Amino acid sequence: MAIQRKPIPLQTEKKKAPEPMTVRIEAKKPQFELLPFTTAKNPAKNYIFNLLYYVVQEAAPARALDAGAGELRNRWMFPEAYFGITLHEAQYWQGIARNKKAPLRPTGETQVYVMRLESDFSFLGPMDLVVCTHTIYYVADRADVIARLVDRIRAGGALFLHDKMEGLDVALRVLEPLFEDVQLIYCAADGVDMPTFDGRMAEVMSLSKLEMSMPNRPEGHGQFCIIGRRKIGPAGPQSPMPDVISNQGLNTLTSEIPFLPGAAALPETDGDSD
Repeated sequence: MAIQRKPIPLQTEKKKAPEPMTVRIEAKKPQFELLPFTTAKNPAKNYIFNLLYYVVQEAAPARALDAGAGELRNRWMFPEAYFGITLHEAQYWQGIARNKKAPLRPTGETQVYVMRLESDFSFLGPMDLVVCTHTIYYVADRADVIARLVDRIRAGGALFLHDKMEGLDVALRVLEPLFEDVQLIYCAADGVDMPTFDGRMAEVMSLSKLEMSMPNRPEGHGQFCIIGRRKIGPAGPQSPMPDVISNQGLNTLTSEIPFLPGAAALPETDGDSD
């Protein structure tokens, strides 16, 4: 008697989602030509902002979020629409005053929101690039804020995150599964992470080049930058626009007013100090 075999159904090949790579730590820090002007009197910060500049050029974002906008120090780097989050209204006006002689950027809108990063900023919508420098170490829950910053990034978009070394494990745990490529760069080397005496350009440039030339390893460094490229998955849902008080591109969330520090209580932050 012949044995009847059930036909085996054809297996259709399913398209697999991109898998995240392991964290990329190259032996050398990214090498590039420094901008022909200083972005900070501190050579370590000058290197970080130069690195950010090249990441912005690579990403070419149509919509970008700067979480910790401060005095709008980075605004000129972004080619199109720029959205910022700041805790201090006074720093925004300081930045506007400082940039009166040189327009911030005429090619895209600038909207800055006065609010805490601990609050919901999903109303800002999807972004091509999210940047957070000299800021994340002021929040109580790094993991929560980093995850929600990434949630604003569209599929294929990018992240630039800067933090102190104590935040590295948390950042990697959150970011490694969310991007196809996660690059880690150690920065703020000993002997470089300090303001120069008078901010002389030659001295800042020389020490910035020294920072760039140092091996990319944790020893002798106090901070790090992570570049996340090609985000896996779309941005999360966008919440409705909250009630705001608007004044020349500065938008204060009315729900945040009770939690905002007064202008007289500005901290000595790293974000926009040189």
